[in-house]
Amino acid sequence: MLGVGPGLGLRLAAAEVEPLGHVRGVDPSPLMVTARCVSLVADSIVELADGTSERTGCDSALVDAAISVNNIMLWNRPAGVAELARVLRPGGRLAITVMM
Repeated sequence: MLGVGPGLGLRLAAAEVEPLGHVRGVDPSPLMVTARCVSLVADSIVELADGTSERTGCDSALVDAAISVNNIMLWNRPAGVAELARVLRPGGRLAITVMM
């Protein structure tokens, strides 16, 4: 998940992948690495990492799905899309939304 914000999306994603899956939340702001998901981090379901859409810190072709909510306007879009293409596995899914 790109841009974790207050953590609601992380909790929803974690609920979808539990008990065997893993969610990585990437955000450039230490203020957004939230305490809301402490128990999920402790259970190794959620991992929080410093990063951006352009620099996720993920290995190539590792990610099943990438989600971005309300932050694409902050990206370097060509670099962010290239990074997501690199980290998504073949057949992986990308969801980008913006609420106005």
